[in-house]
Amino acid sequence: MSFWNYLDRLRQEPEEKRRMILWWTTSVITLLIVALWLLSWRFTYSPTVPLESPVASSTSAVVGTTDSETGSRAWADFKLRMIKGWQTLTKTK
Repeated sequence: MSFWNYLDRLRQEPEEKRRMILWWTTSVITLLIVALWLLSWRFTYSPTVPLESPVASSTSAVVGTTDSETGSRAWADFKLRMIKGWQTLTKTK
């Protein structure tokens, strides 16, 4: 049985059955797309920074210049600029 024969047979079914098949087909396709999207998002945004040894992390804590610190500092600066920009945009004269 080919795909086209299946479609012809499906067209002869009652409307309720065709709607049920349509609903299940679209649901399965949507779930597959969402699952693939979540998997790709997980693998794309996985951390790639290697873990430091306890000795390296304790010595870098003394100096205070780890990559994670500068990253969080940059993020805090960005958020502060965004807040200040929003405050200047919403000021009433």
